[in-house]
Amino acid sequence: MLEAIVLAAGLGRRMGGPKALLPWGGATLVQAHAVEALGAGVARVHAVVRAATAQRGLALPAGASWCVSEEDEALGPAGSIRAAVRALDARTAWVAICPVDVDPSAWGCVGLLMRGVGAREAAKPRRGERRGHPVLLRRRVLAAYEGDEAPPLREVLRAPGAQVVEVPVAEEAVLSNLDTPEALAAYLRAKRPPRR
Repeated sequence: MLEAIVLAAGLGRRMGGPKALLPWGGATLVQAHAVEALGAGVARVHAVVRAATAQRGLALPAGASWCVSEEDEALGPAGSIRAAVRALDARTAWVAICPVDVDPSAWGCVGLLMRGVGAREAAKPRRGERRGHPVLLRRRVLAAYEGDEAPPLREVLRAPGAQVVEVPVAEEAVLSNLDTPEALAAYLRAKRPPRR
């Protein structure tokens, strides 16, 4: 089984508020992530947010649920991963992780990652010379988050014996980084077809 973790518990200081709540195609960014991940074949989506975001009453699609993180903000995404690992189904073999400030259409590469990972532990999408999101991992790789530690994911993937393959993808969305109002506006302008 493949589950997904959407990392959306940041306070969004540079954005002016939680990125999870940004408008995106008639929904919020976190809702769009859940829809795209489920459409890409993910069985279950865990949207990691702070309690205030989960309590807003936003509906997630069937197959997606809120995962409230009370982890220290200083841990960053690693704290959110640790919070979500506790919610994973015991039968899950694969987990895909993506920050909420990536274009949700990046989930379209999950099938390629699944086909490309082979016998390795993890797969990252690569477009040109750059690596992006989501990252696909065998469930056992996340054992590092089951105790008191919450190492950055990049450290886990660089640990001795870690086997990570980079899978070439065509989708530019895997490289998106919508972390400021200016970056979001510029990205949306570039996505829109020019007016005639």
